[in-house]
Amino acid sequence: MWDIQELMNFKTMQKIIILLLFLFPAFFADAQSVLLEEDVDYYEDVPEYGHNRKHYYHFYGSYGHMLGSTNEDKSKIAPFLSQYFDLGMRYKRRFSQFYSMGYDIIINNRNFRLADDESRNLPADDILDKESINLFTLEGGLYSRFNVDSRRGNYIGDFLDIGVFGGWNFLSRYYYKHEFTEGQNRKFSAYNPDYLETFNYGAFVRAGYNRYVLFARYRLSNLINTDDNNYEDLPAFNVGVQVGFHK
Repeated sequence: MWDIQELMNFKTMQKIIILLLFLFPAFFADAQSVLLEEDVDYYEDVPEYGHNRKHYYHFYGSYGHMLGSTNEDKSKIAPFLSQYFDLGMRYKRRFSQFYSMGYDIIINNRNFRLADDESRNLPADDILDKESINLFTLEGGLYSRFNVDSRRGNYIGDFLDIGVFGGWNFLSRYYYKHEFTEGQNRKFSAYNPDYLETFNYGAFVRAGYNRYVLFARYRLSNLINTDDNNYEDLPAFNVGVQVGFHK
């Protein structure tokens, strides 16, 4: 049976993330303006906050896909239907024109669309019309940033980030929809199933040009409790694009 309170919480969280994706650019795109892009002029009173100043923060959103396979296909997914979304706040502390460090605070949503495959057994080996595992996670990340262009003024420019992340899977749902007779569908949801781990961690790399970023993330911890039911872990790799809500 569905838990009405859990269903409302899950759908509310989805709506909040979608709404914020539309609202954040409007509120924060002009929050910290670019004052200089190419020529660097030095003054006695240089602001400490800005794109290429000592301190900078901005909000961003990401979209991507879950990728990868398992050794025995027991947790096989459909990669093009397995999606990743996030909303985050990023802080950057510049130490030189070439090097910065910072942190991210993120809420992300990962939706693993389970594949129709006879070898798959997560959470059962039934072949269903639509089946997925969906998670909401609160994460923190630490990164080092290496800038490519040294004389760029107060402008983010080209960069490479390398970092680590860790998160709490605070809301999850297993869902399926199946047509058991012609024109009649059966739907089922299970919230926070016990075979999903509570925490996860991993590493990431990002390559960006100002506000536009390509990223790849790899989860180093298990998302599935593989000790029970002879399960395999879900694929650990995801890639995508990211847009910063700034100029």
